[in-house]
Amino acid sequence: MMTRRLPSRLFASAALAIAGGAGAVHAQSQATSPASGAAAVTEVVVTAEKRTERLQEVAASVGVVSGATLERMQATSLEDWAGYVPGLTVADQGAPGESSIAIDGIGPIGAASALKLSYAGITKGLTAIGAAMILAAERMGAGPALKQELAASQPQILARLSKSLPDMYPKAYRWVDEMRFIAEFVGATFPEAGIFDGAAGLYQRLAKDVAGAGKERTSLNVFLAR
Repeated sequence: MMTRRLPSRLFASAALAIAGGAGAVHAQSQATSPASGAAAVTEVVVTAEKRTERLQEVAASVGVVSGATLERMQATSLEDWAGYVPGLTVADQGAPGESSIAIDGIGPIGAASALKLSYAGITKGLTAIGAAMILAAERMGAGPALKQELAASQPQILARLSKSLPDMYPKAYRWVDEMRFIAEFVGATFPEAGIFDGAAGLYQRLAKDVAGAGKERTSLNVFLAR
């Protein structure tokens, strides 16, 4: 099977949750029947997608392993508890925090995921850089000069921003977590991962701005309309 190394934390946040409570359960099961001899699951909270959700509301397969089980098996890595999650295969790649991961029914997490994250990092990353620098220029009174310079020397970039910035406004809230995932994909040991952590913060602020007074959205629109 062909696999690609991805940060273990990225995989864990996207596909699995470890929570206290009962033993291993499937996300599609609301509780374990008392008649089966296992303890019932009263509440499992999933935060893998950076928001709080009840297990029953998660539209994905989630492997839940109890804290007691992890303690008994002295689990310290994905490889230690992979056997407790049906269909999960994890292989150590020799570098800290990196593993080769595959899930039955989903296929290996590899080149397709890397392509998607890389493409989004470029396209949405460029939009973030454009928004950040236009807002900075507007705050310092350099907006008109920046618009003039872009029109003269970088018309393709200006044309792209003229479309991508307005398109971004209603989507900014969705791009916050995506930028964080891309930062994890790049890898915490690489300084450039901070570009996407910063983009996540920018999109989070713009999402609040769009839903509120819209001051920064107005600044961007004024710049584009000059």
